[in-house]
Amino acid sequence: MFTLGVDIGGTFTDLVAIDPERGEVRTGKIPSVSDEPAGAILACLQDLGLEGEELDRMIHGTTVATNALLERRGAVTALVTTRGFRDVVEIGRCRRLVEGGMFHIGFRRPPPLVPRNLREEVDERIRANGSVEASPRPEEFARVVENLKREGVEAVAVCFLHAYENPDHEEAVGEWLRDKLGPDVYVSLSSAVNPQYREFERFSTTVVNAYVGPAVGRYLSKLRDGDIGKLDNANIYIMGSAGGVMDIDTAEDFPVRTIFSGPAGGVTAGRFISEELELPNLITCDMGGTSADVALLLRDRILYAGETIISGVPVRAAQLEIKTVGAGAGSIVWVDVDGALCVGPRSAGSSPGPACYGFGGEEPTVTDANVILNRIGDGALLGGKIRVDASLARAAMDPLRDRLDFGSLEELAEGALKILVARTVRLIREISLERGFDPREFAFVAFGGAGPMHAAAIADELDIETVVIPAHPGNFSALGLVMAKMRRDASATYLERSSSLDLADLRGRLAEMAEGVESRLLADGVREESISLSIFLEMRCLGQAHEIPVPLGSSPERVNRPAIEGAFDKIYAERYGRNPDPATEWEVIS
Repeated sequence: MFTLGVDIGGTFTDLVAIDPERGEVRTGKIPSVSDEPAGAILACLQDLGLEGEELDRMIHGTTVATNALLERRGAVTALVTTRGFRDVVEIGRCRRLVEGGMFHIGFRRPPPLVPRNLREEVDERIRANGSVEASPRPEEFARVVENLKREGVEAVAVCFLHAYENPDHEEAVGEWLRDKLGPDVYVSLSSAVNPQYREFERFSTTVVNAYVGPAVGRYLSKLRDGDIGKLDNANIYIMGSAGGVMDIDTAEDFPVRTIFSGPAGGVTAGRFISEELELPNLITCDMGGTSADVALLLRDRILYAGETIISGVPVRAAQLEIKTVGAGAGSIVWVDVDGALCVGPRSAGSSPGPACYGFGGEEPTVTDANVILNRIGDGALLGGKIRVDASLARAAMDPLRDRLDFGSLEELAEGALKILVARTVRLIREISLERGFDPREFAFVAFGGAGPMHAAAIADELDIETVVIPAHPGNFSALGLVMAKMRRDASATYLERSSSLDLADLRGRLAEMAEGVESRLLADGVREESISLSIFLEMRCLGQAHEIPVPLGSSPERVNRPAIEGAFDKIYAERYGRNPDPATEWEVIS
């Protein structure tokens, strides 16, 4: 029986099918068809020569949630919150949540996902300790529901003050909304999505969950109800941002956990390379048709982030620490208003694709530049299906040569590739040098459809000596999906200083959470002997504004003060390049 990994990117859909009993591996690649994912998968299965009865399960990496957020094409979303707090999602914090925002003279704050007229307030209040000061009144519900129906909302985020300590009010209002608005309106509760303190980040993450929920739900319904879901014995799972897989129901309830679903597969496969080749320090680069995703593995350990900023919107959910730049094989080469040569972030995608494909594309891309330089030969078959036409590539690039007064098309193409490399190198330096890690001490693994072609130039810029190109690099992320394991996460706010920390209480809370995630994994069909537990505390020094995740092994009973302090000192030194002041108290946040 085969396990199938399906990575649907912005340009191509990559598949890897593995039969572990026979040691058989099959790979496939076809242009992405975003509207009919099941049809694209079935077409590729036919190319692989696989029948439905041969398929045991499928793990899928998707960019639906990411694209809905980046392109601002999510649902019409409303916010129901505690009176006086409806503007939290707009006020935000003092920092500018966009790349280069601090020094951008023309900076404009991105508009909130929920406009002010769709933010409803109710008279309720939970105190910081979880006790009830005021309960929501039923007579307010009718007003809220009437307003939401009139505005035609498709999703609702319910975010009450201190709901992480007591979710009763959110659950009551959520049940009321589902009953009165009907099953077609997606309802998301902050106490379920992100039960941690900090109102802005919790509100923002819950709003994102609601905003992308309907789009992800429709997509997964097509996947589940299409022919692929009816294949005999086919169990469909979705890759999560944290590198583990989840069932479709969980992905529908918490679509925010799939924001980095696609890139997570490549990092998971990169860890396999790290272990097999005994390369503990590794930089992974997945360069496909639309973007390049880079990540860092330090001493055989994948780095995790508790929060990220996407298109100016904070998202707080467990995720691999991955950075992305719009630079790939399909990135369009263009000239800005100042007459400078640029590459990306806009991509030709799979339709019409690069000009050399002959599918009607007229704008030059990175692929066309490689064809002009004969790095991809004229007449070559890409993926065994697409024949390259160098004359079309040259015709598309020629207007830029005239505008920029380059001596030859080859010179212009070389310049475009140098820009692509520079943008990728800048991103790698951001995750390495800017955090105190010397990239010369790392090996470089390049994959994706365009990664190997530019690996040497990227490594040369960073003075990296060891470059690894895996077999089937274009399908490497899909391979990572097949290798990923079922994962369940649980988090809770736990505010305590080192001077007042009750270790017995902490161990009890951790044991309770461990029992909960283990029971859910057993319900998913995972064997008890296959379950492993990873414990993290989010910690900081007293006076700091933000915390860092600190790994503490796998046993709640072994969590003690020396273990906590030792692990915190180690991670703090890795992150900030120095040890914390021994005289300063530390805090556990969650």
